[in-house]
Amino acid sequence: MTDYEKMKANLETERARIEALRFQLQTMRELHLHDGRKDTKIKLKETKENIEKQLKRVKVATTFPIHDFFPFLLKFLEGIEQKEMEMASLVQDYNQEKIKSNKIEGKSETLISKHPKLKCMLLPTIDEYFVIVSMEEMEKIKSLLNDYSLLTAIEKSKIEKYILLPADIETITLANGIELNKEFSKFPELQFVLERLIELEWQENIPPEETDLSLEEKEKRRRELNQKRLESILEEMVENKETIYSRIRKHSKIEI
Repeated sequence: MTDYEKMKANLETERARIEALRFQLQTMRELHLHDGRKDTKIKLKETKENIEKQLKRVKVATTFPIHDFFPFLLKFLEGIEQKEMEMASLVQDYNQEKIKSNKIEGKSETLISKHPKLKCMLLPTIDEYFVIVSMEEMEKIKSLLNDYSLLTAIEKSKIEKYILLPADIETITLANGIELNKEFSKFPELQFVLERLIELEWQENIPPEETDLSLEEKEKRRRELNQKRLESILEEMVENKETIYSRIRKHSKIEI
C-alpha cells in the first residue's frame, strides 16, 4: 500500500468515525442520556479538526502558481502522451454562432427597437481560457474559431483529451479533497502526479516554520518546496517509466 493509499484509508476511517459519533450523540439525545455526551462531543470535534488538517495539507501540497505549474504540466503530458503539447489563450464567444445565424440577424434590429432591454442580452458574452492539447489538435481548434465558439470548435474537432481553464486564474489546485479535480479529469494520468505530490508532502519531515517569518517568506518557502517536488516527479518519469505507467493504468484504464 502506497503512502497515498494509507492516507486515503485513514481519512475514510476518520469520516466513518464522525458518522458513528454523530449517531451516538443522536441516540443519547433521544434517550435523554447525559453521561458521556460531553466527551463524545469533544471526540467529534477533534476528529473533524484532524480531517481538516489533513485536507489542508493536501491542498497546500497540490496548489501552484500557474506560471510554475504550466511548464511542468506540458513536459509531463508530452512524456506520457508521446506528443508535443501546446498551451494557448483562446476566446470563448458564447454568442458568436447565435449572432451569425439568420434567425437573429434578421430580427435583431426590430426586436431591440421594440424591447430595448434585449440589447444587453444580444451583446457578445466573451470569456478567455487557457487550452492545453497536442499541437496538432490545437491547429484544428484554431481553424474552426472563425465560425464557431471555442467549446463548439473543441467538440467539432472530436478532441477527447484537453484541459480548459479560465485565463484569469492565478493558481492551480490539482486536488478536490484527495481526488483529481474535475478540470484535469480528461487526463487521468495526472492522478499519478496528485498522488506523488501528496506522498512527498507526507514523507518529508518539515520542521516547524519560525514564528518570525512573514507570510510572504513562508509562501516563498512553500513555493520553492513544491517546485522541487515537480522537478523530482519529472525525473522519476524519465528514470522509472514502467513503474509510473503501471500506476497510471490503474487509474486511467488506458494502454500506454
